[in-house]
Amino acid sequence: AKLWYVDNFVLSPHKILSGHTGQVLCCKFHMLDDTELVLFTGSYDKTVIIWSVESGDKIHQSICHSSFIYCISLFEDKLVTCSSDKTVKLWSVCSGKVRTINVVPTASQEILTDWSC
Repeated sequence: AKLWYVDNFVLSPHKILSGHTGQVLCCKFHMLDDTELVLFTGSYDKTVIIWSVESGDKIHQSICHSSFIYCISLFEDKLVTCSSDKTVKLWSVCSGKVRTINVVPTASQEILTDWSC
């Protein structure tokens, strides 16, 4: 994956993020602990990687699914990953680490999520 600066509609490279072994299919920016801007990437290699935007360093990598990850969403300290393995996983994000807190076994079921904690 590559991070780019955009200035006056001109792109210039910022960082090259090396770590996935498959195509990056989705990404989301997030403020971690209100101090560091990070990037979450999901890939064909079944992993989610958390990157420091400033340094380009890999903060954490997790093999999340048994097939590729095609969607990532974030809300506060919750990360949702969706995969072609027909699962949706809800993660708690804490200081750059992820911990599974819920797995929905099939994408065909109606999914209702209560975000209140």
